[in-house]
Amino acid sequence: MNITKQFVRKMHVKSILQTYTVKNLPEHLIYFNRKKSNYTMFSTHTGEILGKMSAQPEYIYSNNIYYPNIKCYSSLYIKSLKAEKRRSGIGQELINLARRESIRRGCEGRVHLIAKNVTREADNLPYVAYRKMGFDSQQKWEITSIDRYIKTGETLPLLLKRGLAMFLPVKNYCEKFNKFCKKA
Repeated sequence: MNITKQFVRKMHVKSILQTYTVKNLPEHLIYFNRKKSNYTMFSTHTGEILGKMSAQPEYIYSNNIYYPNIKCYSSLYIKSLKAEKRRSGIGQELINLARRESIRRGCEGRVHLIAKNVTREADNLPYVAYRKMGFDSQQKWEITSIDRYIKTGETLPLLLKRGLAMFLPVKNYCEKFNKFCKKA
């Protein structure tokens, strides 16, 4: 029996052209390219690409750049993250995906990145967006400047033009997303 007949019997339809409407289809689907460790988010309504993220687990030896109290640990490193439409929640969805992937891949909820202002636009500040999502850094002076910018709108110092190593605290993650921490 050929594959078409098997499909028709399994789906209880008369023809391969007959389809049923899919109920409860999510707004966004994410494709994972395993070879490149890339995640691509698509819209199910329009089919357009909404955002991309490149992330992979790293094992860090005695480096206190990200997590200060841990000597050796594994963490999901986000190499790049790009949302096609800014301020639409796509970046937040990709960060939430990174949190889940961190647990799934054995990193216990740890996520880290280096925030850089690649576009050099004054209103496109990734540090501020990551800080609002709960990221922290060992550079306390920079974090204080970012927090002051979020509250009062003061200008950020020129030192923040370079990359800033940021990490997602596991403690905050587990408090906010208990259902994922219990599974890990």
